[in-house]
Parts: sequence; C-alpha cells; structure tokens
Amino acid sequence: MLVDLLTATGVRQPLVKDTDFTIATANSLSTITLVSGIQVGSADVTTAAGIYVAYRANNVTGRGFQTLESLSDIFNLYGTAQSWNPLAYGANLAMYNAGTSVNVFGISGLTTADNISAALNDLEAREVYAMALITQLGLSGAVGATSTHVTAQSSATNKKERIAFVCKEIPFDGTNYAETSTERGTTSTAIQTANVAHGNKRLFSVFPEVVYVEETRHISTIDPTWVDASFQLTSAVAFGAGELVCLFKSNVIINSIAYRKGQKITATIYTAIKPYIESEDKTMLVWAPVPGAYLTAAIAGQVAGKSPEQPLTNVPLAGFAKTKGSKDYFSEANLNTMAEGGTYIVQELTTNTLVCRHQLSTNMTSVALRELSITNALDYTAKFIRTAFTPYIGRYTISPSFIKLANTILVGIGMFLKREGKINDLQVLSIAQDSINPDTLLVEVNILVKYPVNYIKLKLIF
Repeated sequence: MLVDLLTATGVRQPLVKDTDFTIATANSLSTITLVSGIQVGSADVTTAAGIYVAYRANNVTGRGFQTLESLSDIFNLYGTAQSWNPLAYGANLAMYNAGTSVNVFGISGLTTADNISAALNDLEAREVYAMALITQLGLSGAVGATSTHVTAQSSATNKKERIAFVCKEIPFDGTNYAETSTERGTTSTAIQTANVAHGNKRLFSVFPEVVYVEETRHISTIDPTWVDASFQLTSAVAFGAGELVCLFKSNVIINSIAYRKGQKITATIYTAIKPYIESEDKTMLVWAPVPGAYLTAAIAGQVAGKSPEQPLTNVPLAGFAKTKGSKDYFSEANLNTMAEGGTYIVQELTTNTLVCRHQLSTNMTSVALRELSITNALDYTAKFIRTAFTPYIGRYTISPSFIKLANTILVGIGMFLKREGKINDLQVLSIAQDSINPDTLLVEVNILVKYPVNYIKLKLIF
C-alpha cells in the first residue's frame, strides 16, 4: 500500500514513510491511521493536505473469458498495466506484439493446477488459438493438462486447433545463478529432459524464467523487499541475497554519488537514494525484474500478429529490456543442450532487443513437428478449408456433381493459399463417399509447407 499527502492544489507531497502510518483490519475493512508530527527530512509538514492511497487487490470483475479491443479496455477492466498487475501487463504485452485485440481469461482464486484446469475446461467452448499461461505457479500438473488440452482441442472431432506457451522455473543443480560450469551443464540437461518428455508439437516451453522490463516506478516499488513480494503473485523464483532487484536504467548521479547503467539497486543503495528521489517526483526509470511467464503473453501476441508461415526465430520481441538466465548465464553449449529438448529460448540480441533463439516446440522428432511456423501454417490451412466448406454442410447431397464441386473448391483454396504465400502447394489426393457412413465425404489432401531458413551451409573452394 502507498500513502501520500496531497495539497489543495493537487500537487503530491513527499511519500508518507511506513513508520508514519498504521493499518488495522476488522470485518474485512482496513483503517489507515497517520501519526502526528510527520516530517519530510527534518522539517515538519505544517500545511493541510489530503491523503492519497494506492493499493493492490484481487480483481473479481475481470474473471473468466474477456475480449479486449484496446489499451483502454485493459485499463478499464484490470487497471494500470504495471508488471505487478499480471493480467493487465500480460494483455498489454500481447496486444503490443499482436497489433490487434486479444482475449484473456482471469482465473478464479489462486494460481493452482486445479484452477488452471478449470479455466482450460471453460476455454473448450471458445475459439482461441495461441494460449499463454502468465504464471510460473501451479505448473507441476498444469503443463501436462495444458498439453492434453491443446492436443484434444486440435483433433478432427473438436476442430479447434490451438497451441500453448508455458514458462517453467529453472531446476538449478547448484546455487541459483551462481553455479559452477559442471552444475550449469547438469541444469541444462535437466531442462532438456523435462521438455522433451512432453513431446508435443503444440506445446512450447519458454525460457528464461526472469526478464527485465523498463518501467517508471514509484520509489517505494523499487525497494528490493517490495520487488521480491511482487514476484510471489506469479512465481516462486528463489534468488540469492541482492539478486532480485531493479537495475539503474542509465548512468546517474544521486547525492554526488555516481551509479552505473545496469548496476543493481540493492537494499543499501535503495536506502541511500530513497530520500533524494522522494524529494523530487518520487519516481524513477529502472530495469525491473519480472517473471519470464510474461514472455509467453508476448509470444502469443506475436503469433496472432504475424502471417501463419512467418517464422519467429530471431524476430524482435517487444516490451522487454534484458534477460536473466539465458545466454547471459548459460554457455552456447548449454543452450544447445536445452534446445535439443525442445526449449523455446529467448535471448538478448542487443540491450532492449530480445529475440527467440529458435522457434522450437517440445516435439523434436522432425523439422515439421518442431517448427512453430509450420504448425501455424497447417492449422491456418485446416481452419481455412473448414470455413470454406461450412456453407455446404447439410444443404447438398453427395453426388458426382458435388464431388466435382468439392474438388474445384479445394483446388481454388490451394491456388489462393499458394498465391498468398501461406503454403507452397495443396494437392487433392482423393475425394470419395464413405462406404460405412454414406452421409460423409472423405477428403484427403497433401499440404506442402514452407520451411524456415534455419541454416545456410557454405563451401569455400580456393
């Protein structure tokens, strides 16, 4: 909770310190009591002022399935898109990367495997495609449930092709973010083993578990204790002392002391700079750590905003500044080990530019099954064909003329998708009436997809 003084002219005065007020709760109501003799530095606050209170609470009205058309929709339903407001921030990242409206689902209650499964059940009746779990809590059973969900919904029976992105915490072999080379190798192998076990072309396991975002924050929210508490909403990441902290966004001098860009704002530094930030506008531009689960929302947005056949390898991901636990920590050999298990690794290309290292699913058995863009293109084609034939269902009888019409429709679809660059070709292999279910037309087509340019091998002769 934040408490400020507000003058009659609307100018906010220095932050009321934690020791200047108390909070008592009774019958679900909280009472804030200010002490007498509040001081700014060593000076008493003598002018009359109103009280400005900001707080966080569980949003009940935003639960369930919601369609958000604009940034104002996000704000009106979920509040300010700050990194400690999970669904608002995730929706903002998805919309920013998609360039279009997004759908969200606010779960009921705490983030547990059971509540995530309940949300997946509700989503069975919805038409969605790229799903992102904006949490790292309750995933022990939820990842398996999500994998089962996207596979079942993409079946010919359910006709709702979809994919999902999850972000799991790193299973460190040694001390978190302070392992030996050998321990990092063991950790990389553990990540590989865990992801390849899913073996699902529709499930994408995103790493790392922590990223930094650029935010203008109230000084109280830069406090390392506060930052650590904000993580508990979506993550149980455990850091060493002074690790889970904001970073200086740029070189700055505060009270004649120079701080470097990227330097950690530790508890000691926070205590030193707090009075000087409070005496100005109480806010500071920093790089703030947030759970890597936010990457899943941004990637889902990328999928919604791109052409189906477009690969996402090395495509910039908007909304992030730095990584923690990617190539900034693991070696290239470690990252290769993770990738071999189907790990969707995000890494820094340059500061403020993050990209996907390789758009891998957790099914690495073939190029066609591992590449996100190939699955996207096939799903797009399936939905396109189904939509094209929907007007004919139940209104015609199966006859030689209708079979000829169906063939013409398919050839036309193939020509259109090929001309638009979605696929390389669509070949009609057969169209026949089912001998067992005579009211069913069996259609078999061969889709030639576009493969991403992942490697270019050069042979130099001299």
